Amino acid sequence: MRYSFDIQQQESGVVTRVLPGTGVGAAAVVAPVHRLADRPIQPPPTRRKKSIEEEVVALEQAALAVQNLLQTRASAAAGEISAILTALSAFAADPALLMAAKAEINNGWDSPTAISRAAKSFAQMLQSAGGAFAERAADLDEIALRITAHLTNQEWSVEIPTSGRYVLVAEDLTPADTSQINPKIVVGVITQKGGPTSHTSIICRQMGIAAVVGCAAALELTNGDVVLVDPVGDRVVIDGNLNDATAALPIVDPDAATLIPVYGNIGNQKDAKSVVAMHGAGVGLFRTELLYLDADSSPTISEQRKIYEEVFTELGNRPIVIRTLDAGSDKPLKFLNLAAEENPALGVRGWRIAGPQPQVIFDQLTAIKQAADSTGADVRVMAPMISIPQEAHAFAAMAREVGLHHIGIMIETPAIAFAVRDLAGHVEFVSIGTNDLAQYLFAADRQHNALADFLDPWQPALLRTINRICDDAARIKISVGVCGEAAADPLLAVVLAGIGVNSVSAAAPAIPGVRTRLALVSFDQAKQAADLAMKATSASQAKELVKAYLN
Repeated sequence: MRYSFDIQQQESGVVTRVLPGTGVGAAAVVAPVHRLADRPIQPPPTRRKKSIEEEVVALEQAALAVQNLLQTRASAAAGEISAILTALSAFAADPALLMAAKAEINNGWDSPTAISRAAKSFAQMLQSAGGAFAERAADLDEIALRITAHLTNQEWSVEIPTSGRYVLVAEDLTPADTSQINPKIVVGVITQKGGPTSHTSIICRQMGIAAVVGCAAALELTNGDVVLVDPVGDRVVIDGNLNDATAALPIVDPDAATLIPVYGNIGNQKDAKSVVAMHGAGVGLFRTELLYLDADSSPTISEQRKIYEEVFTELGNRPIVIRTLDAGSDKPLKFLNLAAEENPALGVRGWRIAGPQPQVIFDQLTAIKQAADSTGADVRVMAPMISIPQEAHAFAAMAREVGLHHIGIMIETPAIAFAVRDLAGHVEFVSIGTNDLAQYLFAADRQHNALADFLDPWQPALLRTINRICDDAARIKISVGVCGEAAADPLLAVVLAGIGVNSVSAAAPAIPGVRTRLALVSFDQAKQAADLAMKATSASQAKELVKAYLN
């Protein structure tokens, strides 16, 4: 039997072949499969036959070639894809990684073996760190393999279709792969690996591509198979048609009231236009660091002000929540010249940059204030990676010093999640970054396929933590938003509203589906859904209970 699938007998007598997974998006598609070529092969460990100098030169040239390739694709991409590729490009030229590989060459290994051994060593270190930095461990595999492919003259030409209409099938998609995708041609994606917050999921959601990730039997599909990608049903149906798709709710009128506001996540002016086009109530997360990933020197106040004014103008009088630079870890900014750290995710990142370089954050807040004054925009600011109340107090004082008054923080660490009451009198709101909060809460890398279940935003422990945050925030009369990937799931958005979240914010393509769900439920229904989810003992049980109740 070729397929590892669930067999379902419909009342009509038709047998369907179903491959379960995790759905991304709301619109189902039917198209033929296009299987991506297998990845290059990592040669077996080989002792060095050439001189140390020859191996080192070859390694450096291969690393530079990979860095240039990724930089070129980053320049041609936008939004999250550009940010991820830029971070990968920096990783390819990471002096610490190359130094470790050179040490392996000195120990007698050839350059392909040396970069593989160095990458594995780094990956183990990063995975043990957990949290946001751990997600970079998965990127090391791609970097090392790309360098190896260059060293061993293996082709890694991922042939993305340029005409027709296809569903891409692969073990997983790398950011370099997805940067070449035209969503008018690649209408669906199926991957064997990945979870709801993996790079593939985030990018497919941003591009509005229907996807099913974590589909164990994906690689049993071959070119020519026609499949239904049914993200709402968390499944792929072989030889299925759109009549088999799990029904998505019809999109409500843009003026329809929703249980809580639905905002958009942006990184630039183009994203802001998309939020407006999708009828977002405003911006719940403006990722400002994405504007400066290629900057070699610190942008001036004037330069920053101009960029902010362009974005603010696109959004009119809609509220805009701006996150100050969330640099460090997997988003290195060259001009910060941060020292190399053994565990950057647990080091100087986010608000902690203000310790050694307070002027950088002060100048950014000044530029935001000037842009808000010149455009009349409704601007709120928040700091990322706050761990203790004193950090929140310091950020609030700095923001007020430049004349900003609508001030909040991100909740991404368990420590601050349980110290919300200590924020009274200092901030007006908090915004929960569910991606980082889940990683720190479960000590699990969201790119680690074996740990995907831990990072499922339906995990009851995560929902109960959010409930605690909302209860404490209500006691001190501050609002709570959610801007992580959890907010892009329409069903989960209802649960969040029932828990007590005051607003959600997602990538622009997800806004219509989330708005629809939140327009068709009452608060009592949302509260009941939240209770069901929080009383569950697993993520899958939580989702099934809520789905059955609301449907």
